[in-house]
Amino acid sequence: MAIIFKGFSSPIVGKTQVLYDVDLVKQDLLNHFNTRKGERVMDVDYGFIGWDLLFELDRPGNAQLLEADCRNIVSQDPRLYLISVTVSSVEYGYRIDLVLNYVQLETVEELSLVFDNRSQQRMAFVNAA
Repeated sequence: MAIIFKGFSSPIVGKTQVLYDVDLVKQDLLNHFNTRKGERVMDVDYGFIGWDLLFELDRPGNAQLLEADCRNIVSQDPRLYLISVTVSSVEYGYRIDLVLNYVQLETVEELSLVFDNRSQQRMAFVNAA
């Protein structure tokens, strides 16, 4: 299969990596979810509201807010089509399960994102099936 998407990732200064296809799309999606809504300069609509809701998980309607924001984030990327999204509570946070179709790559993948308020780390993909 020919390379469809090519991009770069610089997680550590001086360690730029070239990413292709699914890995690039996943990294772009991670960047969006790892950014707090309003945190990006000159683009206050970029980011995920989940960071502001980490300590308010028991409030009614928060799961629906998280699900709606996930749908919005995925819909902004033309390389992705969201098949399903599920938000569930876990100890000290919540988990978001996304089933994504990588449109031009004709690949379907399930991604699980865990947000935990105990750690200072940002979320990461738990598994990719």
